[in-house]
Amino acid sequence: MQSSFLGPDESADIAGSRLCAARNGYYYIHLSKPYSGASMELWYILATMKELEIFKRPVFGVELRSIDPHGIRLTEMHGSLVLSLLSRDTDSLQFYFLDIDSATALPVMLRGSKISHRINYSMIHIACQRILLVGGSSPTGVYYSSLFVLDFATGESRKMRPLTHGLDGFTLTHLGPGRVGLFGGYSKISCENMIYLVNKDQWSAVCPNDEVDELVAKRWKPCLHKLTDTLILIFGGYNGRVLNDLYVYSTSSNAYATIYPRGTSPLAPREDGAYILTKDKANLVLIGGGTKRCDVLDIETLRTSAMAILADALLKRDLTGQQLGAPQLVSSEHHTAEEKDSVGSRIVDEIKAKVAASGQTTELLDIVWPKKR
Repeated sequence: MQSSFLGPDESADIAGSRLCAARNGYYYIHLSKPYSGASMELWYILATMKELEIFKRPVFGVELRSIDPHGIRLTEMHGSLVLSLLSRDTDSLQFYFLDIDSATALPVMLRGSKISHRINYSMIHIACQRILLVGGSSPTGVYYSSLFVLDFATGESRKMRPLTHGLDGFTLTHLGPGRVGLFGGYSKISCENMIYLVNKDQWSAVCPNDEVDELVAKRWKPCLHKLTDTLILIFGGYNGRVLNDLYVYSTSSNAYATIYPRGTSPLAPREDGAYILTKDKANLVLIGGGTKRCDVLDIETLRTSAMAILADALLKRDLTGQQLGAPQLVSSEHHTAEEKDSVGSRIVDEIKAKVAASGQTTELLDIVWPKKR
C-alpha cells in the first residue's frame, strides 16, 4: 500500500462523521459515485504540521451500489472498525465489521429491532461490543428520536429510551464512564445539548437555560474533540451560515467558554469537519468540512487557554450567584475575601501551580478580579 499526500480538493471533501480514530491513526470512508455504482475506499490518514499523508485501499465485501453518503458512519470498537451503510438496495441500515489490514467488510446480521433507513444519525462505542445509534432523519425529511443499542456480542439490536424529540446532524462524545454527550443537531421542536446515562437509560439536559449552551446547541454537524478527560472542544457547524467559533466544555464544572487561540489567524468555517492529531501528538489539525484549508492548533496552548478562560467563567458565575443570593450589600473588603474563597479563584490557583511546576509561564492565567461597585 503506497502513500500519497492529501490534496486540497480531497481534504475539503472530508466529512468528520465518516472519520474515526483507531490504532494510533485516523480512518476515513471515501465514497465515489454515490447513489449509483458506488465504490468505497478506506483511507488511513497521518498528519504533521505541514502535510497530510494518506494511504488508500479499496473496500472489499460490500456488494451494495446505491449508497447515500449521508448514511455512512464509521465507528471504532476495540481497535477494529464498524461500518454502517444506508443503501436503496435494502430496507434498513446495513452493518459490517471492517478489517483494517485488508479493508475487507464482513456483513453483520442483527436480530431484534429493525433500524429503518436514516441519514445524519450518530454512532458511538459505549462498552464491550456495544454501540449506541441515535436519531437521524429519513431521506424524505422525517426526524427520528429513536435510540438503539447494537450488541455485536449477542447479535441483537435493542430499542432504548428515545430522545424527547426527533433530531439529526448532532455529534456524540464520551463525557466519562457511562456518560455520553450529545452536542448540536437540528430539530423542528427544540435544540439543546443532552447527556445520556448508559446504565440508567436516561437523558438529561447538559446546562438547562444557559445562554452559551443554547448557542452551542443551535448548530448542525459540529466537530468535537476530547482535549483532556474533562475538557471537550466544540468547533464550527452550520446554523444558517457555516461557523468558525470554538468552544470548550468542562465536564467537571459543567461550564462553557469561548476560546480564541493565541498566535493563530481566524479559523476557517467548517460544517462536519474533523480534528486529527499530528504524529507527535503536539498539535491538532482541523480538516475537511467544505474548505481546502487546514488549521493547525497547538494542544498545550489550547489546554492552558481553555483552563484559564473556564476559570474566569466559573469565577464570574460564582460571583453572580453570590450577588443574587446576598441579603444585603457588604463592604468591599469582605467582598474581596469572598472572592478569594470562590470556586473560580481556587481553580485558578490550582492551574497556576500545575503550569508553574511544568516550567511554563503563568502570565496567561492572570485573572483581573472584578471590583465591587
